[in-house]
Amino acid sequence: MSGHGGLLAEAPRWLLRCGPAKPEAEPYYVEVHIADWPMRLYSRWAQWPDYSAQQYRQGLIGEALEAADEVMSEVRKIAPDLESLRALRQRMLFKPASP
Repeated sequence: MSGHGGLLAEAPRWLLRCGPAKPEAEPYYVEVHIADWPMRLYSRWAQWPDYSAQQYRQGLIGEALEAADEVMSEVRKIAPDLESLRALRQRMLFKPASP
């Protein structure tokens, strides 16, 4: 994972990723990829709490806003703050490799 991003969590409708960063450093960004949509919700790592609470809605309207609201309500359940992001990242970094 040296200097690259990684998958923090996933569900059928979304992927939560971060990157790039060496294991001992905090990542630069966090992003949510929404399935079936050509968009991603992107935030700098340190700004995630405010972004995930409301800022992700800026510039979105109609169905895009509805999709983002639905997905972010799920994402906030597992990653509402930096502490939870750090825990997800630690799990990712130290997950045993599959055979």
